[in-house]
Amino acid sequence: MNCGKIQYHAGEILAKAKKIAPKQAYCTICILNEDLYPWESWNFVFGLADLSAWIGVFSFAWYHPDFDGEEHLYEGSIEDITTSLNIIMIFWSTKVMCHEIGHMFGLKHCTYYKCLMNGSMSSEEGSRKPAYLCIICLKKLF
Repeated sequence: MNCGKIQYHAGEILAKAKKIAPKQAYCTICILNEDLYPWESWNFVFGLADLSAWIGVFSFAWYHPDFDGEEHLYEGSIEDITTSLNIIMIFWSTKVMCHEIGHMFGLKHCTYYKCLMNGSMSSEEGSRKPAYLCIICLKKLF
């Protein structure tokens, strides 16, 4: 995809991971620091899963504060800022990883309640979704 940033085709990563994933694994997740896109008509995706192969991929890229190319002003020492940003980045991206693992266990996007399995088309939507499953999705998972 030509959008001015390095991007990788999520489907191609899933296809390669499918060939090397352990057969006895409940699920396999690929983690990247670079941006992903799912197909030519979309310019990004937070993560993607192959439900039949129990393989998923997600990227930390969208959760890095400088990803959008703008300068951000932070107060405090560089160590404090780095620690805070790393914690935020790990928290938000872990939600994406758990969302993709939910897909690998057969959960579809949720439309009933605020839920980890809600779809998201922007980082703002993704940040508003909770880090837990709603009662409907929890029951489906159970």
